[in-house]
Order: sequence, then structure tokens, then C-alpha cells
Amino acid sequence: MILPRPARLAALAAAAALVGCPIPQPLPGYPATGLITPPRFLVSSVLPPDPVVEVGSACAADPIFHLSATLVDENTTEAIAYRWFLDCTATANGCIPVLTSQIPPPLANAPTVLRDVDPYAFDAYGGLGHADGAVHVVELVVSNGFLTNTPDTTVDPLAWRKPALNYETQLYRWVFHYSAAGACP
Repeated sequence: MILPRPARLAALAAAAALVGCPIPQPLPGYPATGLITPPRFLVSSVLPPDPVVEVGSACAADPIFHLSATLVDENTTEAIAYRWFLDCTATANGCIPVLTSQIPPPLANAPTVLRDVDPYAFDAYGGLGHADGAVHVVELVVSNGFLTNTPDTTVDPLAWRKPALNYETQLYRWVFHYSAAGACP
């Protein structure tokens, strides 16, 4: 049976309307982990924005890089702890941060989910090897619940990076590569 032209147009219009209005689909379920989600890095705020930084190996003055980031944390009632690490490896002397601090909770009358980490001035020469091909890594680790504020690295070399029970950490890493063609800021 062939429908008259107005009926065909109406059927086509109804079909097109259905294409723009999808039928609701069930969302997949995810089991609760029992972990408290850490603050997350707002990647568009991270400076320098490139995680691999080319540094001149023969700059006239020590190149200083100001590393910073903004965090997003839905929990506005607790502080965020952060720790800066330089060339962190699990060696016998441990992975000890070069700087630790925290961001207090926002004021109750002006809660915000965005919080800024105080910038870290990384002296790219500062007693470090900076010959062509050298590499140094700076890491920013954040959490709203680290395991402890004064861990014993003789027992666990990575203890400064571990979260407390039911907490998580978040990490951002910059890799500084030294070469003659690198920048001298």
C-alpha cells in the first residue's frame, strides 16, 4: 500500500524526530571502591603546559621554571596536602619531597571547588647535572589524605607518596631534558 504524499511526509517527519530523540539507555553500574577521590589536576591550568621541557644546557644564567597547577576538589570541607619531588627514585635513602605544604579548605561563605597550589620555582641548574642529554623529573603529588606527615623512608623508600587507608593520590610530572638546542628562559 502506497501512502498519499502528505501521509508519507508526516511519516518521514516522525522518523526524523525519533532520530533526534534517542530512547534512554541504562547506564553501566560501577561498584563503589570505598576510596575517597583525590583532588584532580585542572590540566588546562598546569604551567608549564608541556610535560616535557627542553632546557638549554649552557645558559648564561640559571634557568628558573615556575611550576604551578590548579586542583579541582569537590570536597570543600578538608585541606589538600601537596608534595613536590625532584628525581624521585626508590633508592635506599628514600624519595623525600623538596617541599611539602597544604591548601586549607575554602571559606564557608565562599566555597569553591578550584584551589591553587603555590608555585614551585625549579632552578634547572641548581647543583644538578645539566650536560647535554641530562634529564631531571619534578613531580607534584596531591591528596586529601596522605599516610603520614613524617614517614620513615628507611623502612619504605616511597612512604612520602602513599595515601592513607581509603584515600588516593594524584600525580603530575614534568620532565626536564637538557640540550644545546633547549631554551634559556
